[in-house]
Amino acid sequence: MRQTSFLVGALVSFIAVMEEFAPGEQLSAVLSNVIMLLLHLVEPLKDQIRSRLCVPVDFLHTKLARMQSLDVSFSWMTKKLFQDLKNKIDRGFPSQPEFSLGLTSTRQSADFREIPVFPTPEDIFGFIRPRLKPNIVRGNYSSSSAYLDTHFCLLREDFMRPLRNGIMSSLSPTSCLSHSQRNKGDVKPYKNVRVLVPGVMDSGVIYKVQLDTSSLSPSFWMTSKKLMYGSLVCLIAENCDEVLFATVANRDPAKLRKGIISLDIKKNHRAISSVVFKVQFTMVESPAFFEAYRHVLEGLQEMATESVPFERYFVDCNTDVLPPVYLRGDDVTMDLSVLCPPQSRAAEEALLDLEDEDSVLDTKDLVVNPFKPETWTQERFPWLDESQIEAIHLALTRELALIQGPPGTGKTFLGLQLVKVLLDNAHRWDQLNFTRPRSPILVVCYTNHALDQFLEGIHDFLKEGIVRIGGRSKSQVLENFTLKNIRKKQLQFILTQEQRRLFSRTMKDLKEFERQISEKTGVLNLLSKGILSERELPEFLEKCPVCMKQHYSALILSWLKISPKQNQGNSDRQQKTQEMDEDFFMYGNNDRDLDDNDCYHPTEKPENSAQLKFAYLCTDDSGHDRFIINRINDLDIMSDAEQRRVCDIWKLNLKDRWRLYRAWKLCYEGQLKSSLTECLVQYEKATEEMGNLKLRENLSILQNAKVIGMTTTGAAKFRRLLQNIKPRTVIVEEAAEILEAHVLTTLTSSCQHLILIGDHLQLRPKPADYELEKKYKLGISLFERMINNDISYVQLVCQHRMRPEISQILVPLFYESLQDYKSVYQYEHVKGVDTSVFFINHSEAEDRESDLHSPSNSFEANFLVSFCKYLLKQGYSGQQVTILTPYTEQLFKLRKLMKGEELQDVQVKVIDDFQGEENDIILLSLVRGNKEGSVGFLKEKNRICVAFSRAKRGFYCLANFDTLAGHPDATFWKDILLSLEDKKLIGQGLTLICQRHPGTKTVIRKGSDFRRIPEGGCTLPCQDRLPCGHPCQRKCHPNDLQHTAYRCKLPCERSPCTKGHPCPKTCWEDCGLCEVEVDKELSGCGHVQRSLCYVPDFTIVCKHPTVLTLPCGHNKEVFCSEDLAKVHCQELVDLELPCGHTKNTECFYRKMPPPCFNECSETLDCGHACSGNCDECIQGNLHVGCKKKCTRILVCSHTCQGPCVKACPPCRKRCGNGCSHSQCNKKCGEVCYPCTLPCTWACEHHKCTKPCGEECDRPRCNEPCGKILECSHPCMGLCGEECPWKCRLCNKADLTEIFFGTEEAPDARFVVLSDCSHIFEVTGMDHYMDSESDEQQLVQLKVCPRCRVPILRNSRYNNVIKKTWDSINKVKRKFLGTDSEILALKKETLQAAETVKHSSEMWEVHIVQKIMDANSLQALNALRNTVNFFASLSHLQMQANRCTADRKSSLYKMLAKVRRWLSHGRSTYTPQQLQELRNEITRIALLADIFDRLSYQEIHNRQLPEEALEPVNHILEVLRSKTPFKEENEKAIEEDLAKVKGLISASPLQITEQERLEIVKAIDLKVGHWYQCPQGHVYVIGECGRPMQMSNCPECGVQIGGQDHRLTEDNVEAPFMLEPLDSDV
Repeated sequence: MRQTSFLVGALVSFIAVMEEFAPGEQLSAVLSNVIMLLLHLVEPLKDQIRSRLCVPVDFLHTKLARMQSLDVSFSWMTKKLFQDLKNKIDRGFPSQPEFSLGLTSTRQSADFREIPVFPTPEDIFGFIRPRLKPNIVRGNYSSSSAYLDTHFCLLREDFMRPLRNGIMSSLSPTSCLSHSQRNKGDVKPYKNVRVLVPGVMDSGVIYKVQLDTSSLSPSFWMTSKKLMYGSLVCLIAENCDEVLFATVANRDPAKLRKGIISLDIKKNHRAISSVVFKVQFTMVESPAFFEAYRHVLEGLQEMATESVPFERYFVDCNTDVLPPVYLRGDDVTMDLSVLCPPQSRAAEEALLDLEDEDSVLDTKDLVVNPFKPETWTQERFPWLDESQIEAIHLALTRELALIQGPPGTGKTFLGLQLVKVLLDNAHRWDQLNFTRPRSPILVVCYTNHALDQFLEGIHDFLKEGIVRIGGRSKSQVLENFTLKNIRKKQLQFILTQEQRRLFSRTMKDLKEFERQISEKTGVLNLLSKGILSERELPEFLEKCPVCMKQHYSALILSWLKISPKQNQGNSDRQQKTQEMDEDFFMYGNNDRDLDDNDCYHPTEKPENSAQLKFAYLCTDDSGHDRFIINRINDLDIMSDAEQRRVCDIWKLNLKDRWRLYRAWKLCYEGQLKSSLTECLVQYEKATEEMGNLKLRENLSILQNAKVIGMTTTGAAKFRRLLQNIKPRTVIVEEAAEILEAHVLTTLTSSCQHLILIGDHLQLRPKPADYELEKKYKLGISLFERMINNDISYVQLVCQHRMRPEISQILVPLFYESLQDYKSVYQYEHVKGVDTSVFFINHSEAEDRESDLHSPSNSFEANFLVSFCKYLLKQGYSGQQVTILTPYTEQLFKLRKLMKGEELQDVQVKVIDDFQGEENDIILLSLVRGNKEGSVGFLKEKNRICVAFSRAKRGFYCLANFDTLAGHPDATFWKDILLSLEDKKLIGQGLTLICQRHPGTKTVIRKGSDFRRIPEGGCTLPCQDRLPCGHPCQRKCHPNDLQHTAYRCKLPCERSPCTKGHPCPKTCWEDCGLCEVEVDKELSGCGHVQRSLCYVPDFTIVCKHPTVLTLPCGHNKEVFCSEDLAKVHCQELVDLELPCGHTKNTECFYRKMPPPCFNECSETLDCGHACSGNCDECIQGNLHVGCKKKCTRILVCSHTCQGPCVKACPPCRKRCGNGCSHSQCNKKCGEVCYPCTLPCTWACEHHKCTKPCGEECDRPRCNEPCGKILECSHPCMGLCGEECPWKCRLCNKADLTEIFFGTEEAPDARFVVLSDCSHIFEVTGMDHYMDSESDEQQLVQLKVCPRCRVPILRNSRYNNVIKKTWDSINKVKRKFLGTDSEILALKKETLQAAETVKHSSEMWEVHIVQKIMDANSLQALNALRNTVNFFASLSHLQMQANRCTADRKSSLYKMLAKVRRWLSHGRSTYTPQQLQELRNEITRIALLADIFDRLSYQEIHNRQLPEEALEPVNHILEVLRSKTPFKEENEKAIEEDLAKVKGLISASPLQITEQERLEIVKAIDLKVGHWYQCPQGHVYVIGECGRPMQMSNCPECGVQIGGQDHRLTEDNVEAPFMLEPLDSDV
């Protein structure tokens, strides 16, 4: 007691100062903790509620009221917790006092039309008490208003309650105290949810939302039903102040794996914009599928009280049902001839059974009065049973018709007959409505599957006029009848010009708004990581001088001192944008298919237009970009007052510039959000207008429809369409499964005839909340309620599905009477089982993994899976067997056990999903078995009725019947048990019978017992004789009786060859070829070889050794069959190579000499010995590059690490440029970025005001340093500089050592170099640093006078170092080249490479990729040289092609050597290599020219002049010399070359002789048409052959042709083109 008093007193004291203890945002968390603590105390201290606990609660109540009066807001969860606490305290007092915190529960509005369909925070957190009244299942409603109100409130609460309970149990702090998961239901909270940006789709505006899906597997979204289109979600902010409700607008599993989903948020866009990017939410999905509720609730609200359809029956429950309006009259007839001939299986059988053919009526006698009793007789419709005739009679003559169809009685068949009759009598509608030729019949089903089945049945007799509205059809038959596909085919033919114009205008508006929204959201995305361009900030431009605007392209970057990125200028982005395809933006679906839109696809927009609004965008999350992002998002913003005081923005320091920019950015963001909100509103208006246009278009399409099919949800969703179509006849199938509100919103005020078909004794509607289903009777359908209120109905009594043993179980437990049609007696017994119907009773308990999971039963699952495999072995297909179970957990367990191909065709279904379906054999697992006697919803008779009535030929049920029969609320199980025992259809084991040995039976009591008969027969052996003569080795098997699939595994007794060798394989295998090894004597040589039996003698290679004498004279041992021409002599000989060297190698190399690997003995121009060999250096003509390391000092002071070349490559080491702020992270050979931060060089006398990367604007300070060293002596350094680490007194000997000569002065001051720690006297060091180098003023960093380490960092010498770095960067820029220079040279080099693309050697070195990757002029120049050399070789090859064969071969070998040398992919060439290459190519060119002239003479049989022989021989001797070709060699033959050119003419064509003949043949022009330009290029003139106009030679560009039939003076005729080719050449 004393401890309680202390605790209560402490709580009161804490509450009094609570807001001081937890200011601001912390208050909500502290308040929640206080309330939680008090909630904890209520249960253990119930007896002290009145005396003690009420005190802190009442005080807290007063405190909260005061705080609310001061505009302090509390979260929704806090309000809910306090309400729960106050209610618990109030229950401790006799009367509950009133209190007012805005937290009390209030009742809903009395007018249900004022209640919002979407939830509100008050609904979820319990501050509005729902106004619920039970559904009146017997008796009438007081009024139509009460009727609509009841169903609206019940239906709204049905989806609201699971969401409310789930949120409160999952998110409330009290949930952590509960270990039970039962109350949390199927609610899954998603944490760390953020609303990103708005987007658009066909129906309006959506928002992209980011989820945290890290805890989910990537495959989860492919199979999960979570976050389906139309699902309702609630987004609760972390502090619960903001609560949003939304529906899922688009579900893309690929995007969900990344955590992205699109939501339609039900709140104004201005309010949503305040939480975009900023607020973090927890998102909860409603377990109830909201899309099925939403449209129905809206339909109920729109329904007028005075025009409730069939109010006489639905509200007043009047049992006197009137005829349809269109059949009210005196003389009414209907044509019933469409009922003949019959269309169903049962009707056909009935017609065949008629003994008297005269009893079949003439169809003319079937135009009758439907109200006369004599019309509806068995004699008139002998193919129908009495209940079917009565049902058709009722349906046609009553405006409200109820037809109950027990399982298998043909409800769908009857519905189709009614549609046929109604369509055939459609003229009845014409009498009532002259403005519309026909009103369509509306067919409504609960599920898409049932709707497809019904419409497919209609399609059998109605090939046109069917329209299926809804996008979930899986029927191929109905594919052309969906509204979506009909629109595509017909819309273009039925639209008026005005409709087309309106659509085009609206679509244009939508696209424009969409573009604006995309751009604005893109800018909002980038504001936090980019600098806005000055064009977007008018305040900035207003305060900039005109002269500056004209000289800067990125003015704001200069103002903020940010270096623009090389590839991110505005001009670059503008150019890229201009190059974009016009159709880059996609504007969603343009095929205008409004149809169902079950899943929209929002348009994805690029951000390119948004990027153009930024002068700088951060693309890296580290380094310099991270620094800028931090500056952009800093919260230090310049106030309005400060902004007004700014006169010149360029005089602000950098910090204030950033503060001013952030203020502009904040203002820009606010204006942008306002503009975006306006665009969103306008877009929604445009989409609404587009919706109205499409509605009118759909009406135009549907005006000729005869039958329209929809689901109940679709009918409510498209109620505006139905209200305009005005269907007067509605047929509802599965009516007993549909909630009454769903049926009600399907009907319009124009409905005159409603036919409900169903069976209320099977499955009822399934509300989401159990209490609403049972206590408030929400689970009672309109169909059942009408029957309960004595509205007349007909029950079909003749079933055509189940074998009699199955149907007898249903009577009288489920139906009073149910007759079996004669066809069900013809079913054969289930093969392999003693009885076709049996119930196996066991005593095994169910499995319970947790409260959250439904029960399962491993015993039953194993049994049924094994039984299913057994049935398949009896010859049944997997499609003939279905396993049913009432629980989803058992469903999952069964599917897990059934993985694999064997059972892939077997369906496993939950009972509720199988209503309306059937199969030959049904296996039922009822799961429940426990000591408590709990049976769950197995006590519901309706569900059991469905389960027992799905089988046609065989039905087997497995259950713990002791548990089921022991439940007090399920007495019908006892009746079932007694009935089964009487019929001997129940036992503890299932008896199986072998089909081949009927006397052999096996009793199965558990799943493992099936292993005793693994083949599905019995334990006896099969022993059937197979075609091979062996007996079957399997156990008795009922399937594959012909043994077509069996493989005999006994040893094969056949022989695979004529020699009688045994076959080593098993009997079922093909013997194939005989593979026994035998000795064979070869016919060619007589030698014996061992080989496989099947190999022919002539294919065997003789490997008998023999010694032969080769053509070279050496002997060699070879195989007998070896080809002598292919034998290589391996004897070693001394071989003289073409280069003159001798090599000891194999004899066969005489024909093809190997490369010479003797070392090159030449000394290169660099002074180093050549490291190549004779082959690599092409006999000393083309040397490889020097491989010695270069040791030159580069401008950056690093030692060159490249090879020995004249021009050193860029330095690859890390750049040494750095400052106190950052370090350059580039390679040393690249240009450095200057640091833009303020310079830190400052002392008490001077301070630098420039950026760090610029030269300092302060002098060196020569005042002494006033600091004291650790040795207690004064520092000998200078003010503001780094203190030397040596003392003038302690280290006197070291410091006074003479270096500059001024060290011993008593007032000497010293400076320390940070890079090497050496200390120097400052005057001497200043002189050293300021003096110029004597060596031609080289651009190089100053180095330490002692150790030669480069001086990189020293504040005193900042300007010297910065000037040097600036010079170094200039050298780098000149060496690397500018972007424009590099681009121009790349383009030029690529064009040159394109001209020699046929050179495979050039492409093997990836020349194009190297050109694209090159980033310096040096690298590009080397590549350009390579391309030029290849081009020269290519030209020489063309010249070689004109030579005779021997000369051509000689030139080809020389060219190949040079190409191989070039193909080594050098990054650069030395001057020596360039000269040698030019010399060698000159040698080949001169030789090619001589060969070309000589070949031309020989080809044309021309005698070589004698005076030309000596110079030709001399030239050839020089050019063929093995020594390197040099300038002096060229000069030596210069005179001879001139003489030869004058004596021997060259080919006038630059083509081969064969090419000349082919050209002449193709053009087919005679003499007088061929001419030659001054450069020797041939051209043709057509027509008469004489020139009439001037032109330019396409090869060289000189003037060709002429005028007035006169040739220009320097052009000549080319008769040689027509010279014949001598046949002997």
